[in-house]
Amino acid sequence: MAKASDLLEQAAARRDLARRARRLAESLSPEDRERLRAHAEELEGEATELEGQAAYMADKVPPASIVSGATHQVQQQQQQQQHTEPKVADPADPKRRP
Repeated sequence: MAKASDLLEQAAARRDLARRARRLAESLSPEDRERLRAHAEELEGEATELEGQAAYMADKVPPASIVSGATHQVQQQQQQQQHTEPKVADPADPKRRP
């Protein structure tokens, strides 16, 4: 699944292509101009859709700082548990052999 930032980059690229298409359209015949303008509109529509998807994802996914903070907290808890758990002697430990 793409990240919101990836979707926004794709949207920006589509808008850039739409701008270029409109500029190029000015130098074409009327028939070609209309086709290229229609394509530019399609690109704009795709960009709008991608931005909407990115906004939806941004609302549903917590910011990376929260996720990484939660991960760090879980790691700390695991380390604390490792230090507080009683150690059981391992019968296969060579130090215990007479």
